[in-house]
Amino acid sequence: MPDLLLRLKADYTTAVAEVRTLHLDDGSTIVLAPDSAIAVAYGASERRVSLLSGEAYFEVTTDPQRPFHVSTDEIETRVLGTSFNVLKEDDGATVALQHGGVRVFHETASPPVSEVLGVGEFVRVTWTGDFVRGAMPPSQIAAWREGQLIVQDQSVETVVDRLRRYYRGTIVLADRDLAGRPVTGVYNLADPLEALGAIARAHGATLRRITPWIVVISRI
Repeated sequence: MPDLLLRLKADYTTAVAEVRTLHLDDGSTIVLAPDSAIAVAYGASERRVSLLSGEAYFEVTTDPQRPFHVSTDEIETRVLGTSFNVLKEDDGATVALQHGGVRVFHETASPPVSEVLGVGEFVRVTWTGDFVRGAMPPSQIAAWREGQLIVQDQSVETVVDRLRRYYRGTIVLADRDLAGRPVTGVYNLADPLEALGAIARAHGATLRRITPWIVVISRI
């Protein structure tokens, strides 16, 4: 039922392991990552996209009369013309800027969040208003468009959640201690099982295929 409701709200969706490029009426482009959904609302005074689920990369055409907004629940990104990536997660959202400039807001947090990003910078904001800033080479932003997942000091659980969007089956992470351990590396999204295996081996765990469509990661 939650998935059905999401699909009813969305104007565009992707399936697991599907990447979709959308060309909007104003010349802007959105690349929608696997297992993602957006809703688009263009008006006379603004352009608004709601990221309902997953991840998307935006190349926005400049139009000072109609600023471009990307909403991820209460977290909002405002731009005029730029290229950036937005990832929605269970506890917040991450915005990374490849070109131009953006401001990321979470106005309902206490205190409110308002962060301006420069090229190569990113900010991760939680629903409660906590945020962490960082930087990376601009060429690495939205590397998933080139079939790569680049992670730095993220939890195993977070990385496994990202890989679920590329695997047409069920991934069970059966070790809570393992779930919180840090991961840094570059992984091939065309082979999510090999990526999962590499993560498991790095932490002394094992990847087991129970059926062709079910895999379990644990240290037992």
